[in-house]
Amino acid sequence: MQEEYHKDFSLKELILQVNAYIGEFLKYKFRIVIAGILAAVLLCVLNLNNPPRYKADLTFMLNEDARQGFGSLSGILGQFGFGIGQTESNLDKIVELSLSRNIAERTLFTETELNGSTNYLANHLISNFENEKKWYRKGLLSFGSSEDDLSLEGFHFSSANTEAFDIIDNKALKHLHRLLVGDKNTSPAFFSDYSEVTGIMQLSIVTANQDLSILFVNTLFDKLSTYYVEKAIEKQEYEYNIIKSKYDSIINRLSAVQYQLADFQDRYQNLFRQQDKLKEKQLRTEEQKLLLMIGEAEKQVQIASIALENRTPFIQLIDAPIPPIKSSSKSVLYFAVLGFFAGVFTSLLFLFARKSYRDIMNS
Repeated sequence: MQEEYHKDFSLKELILQVNAYIGEFLKYKFRIVIAGILAAVLLCVLNLNNPPRYKADLTFMLNEDARQGFGSLSGILGQFGFGIGQTESNLDKIVELSLSRNIAERTLFTETELNGSTNYLANHLISNFENEKKWYRKGLLSFGSSEDDLSLEGFHFSSANTEAFDIIDNKALKHLHRLLVGDKNTSPAFFSDYSEVTGIMQLSIVTANQDLSILFVNTLFDKLSTYYVEKAIEKQEYEYNIIKSKYDSIINRLSAVQYQLADFQDRYQNLFRQQDKLKEKQLRTEEQKLLLMIGEAEKQVQIASIALENRTPFIQLIDAPIPPIKSSSKSVLYFAVLGFFAGVFTSLLFLFARKSYRDIMNS
């Protein structure tokens, strides 16, 4: 019986407390609304000058299935030292390459036209980051002549020769690359990823200019695909060039021998001495050897060519970004609603804390 009394008392006390807090909130309802409105206005003003955000997406796929069709041929090629190897996924390698400074340099120092101005893509990006207030500003603390003491305000690249860069150029390049791919203190503007289910890869960048976003991903895709293909076939191309060079040497020597033989016959018009017949025999013997060699060399060239073609990856563009791109920036209404609810919540939290403090002090 006493236990039921305590339960009823606790429930009654809880209801009274809730009503007391509701009454406190209603007492200051106009102030709560005003606080919400002020917070909404403040948040809108703070985000009023934020530049729009345009995300350009480019998708592509790495077609390695063609190499599967050479299963029976790979054994033949292996007999001649041109093993094709097993097909393996290189998607992670492409992702890492797309984020590397090597590919970034090839992309950034490509001259492009944007808004009627022809300049390095790096300088277009620097102007974009300056508008977004993300470009480097000299810090308040600097010591000696360290890299951190070098200001990049107003900096633009004047040369694409990275080997001749000074310390300021190198700092600007590293900082621009960091703004693109991000680090533990910087959110990335550029993203690279792939679907583990479909294998389709995606390159994305977010800037304040839709044309710049489109231009960057298209240029980076071209540089990335060219570099990847070049490195993937580098060994096979080297072997093919050596074999082709030897084949051409045999062709040239055969042509020279055949010319000497024809010239010998024209000169003596079938009137040969015994020592002349020996010279003719030597030329004919060398011609026969070269004909046999050229047959074998041609076979080697064909095999090397097939190995080179089979090793060459095929990067297929799926969808390239096209304008117009919808801005991903939040609208004024979004910030107004967010600010209003943030102001109301803060006011309620303040009133709740103040009443709780008073009740404790008066008890």
